Amino acid sequence: MNGVASNIDLLSRAYAAYFRSGAVDLPSNGSDAIVFGGKTYVVLRNVHGILAIYRLLKCGQLRRLRCYPAGLDRAVRALA
Repeated sequence: MNGVASNIDLLSRAYAAYFRSGAVDLPSNGSDAIVFGGKTYVVLRNVHGILAIYRLLKCGQLRRLRCYPAGLDRAVRALA
């Protein structure tokens, strides 16, 4: 599986988890999967900011983070 396909898969899984949680705000096309500190994160955001961040666990599951590393939000802002 190439990087583009895996990003699309991760994003679709993160969207599904986000909406299953009862969220109503729509993520934008600015959402993306990034690697930070050797770990893969999926960042869902829209024009108002970050909606949710999920970390890819070793077992392949996505876990929503309540708080995240301080450097991660700087990396996300650099993508914008």
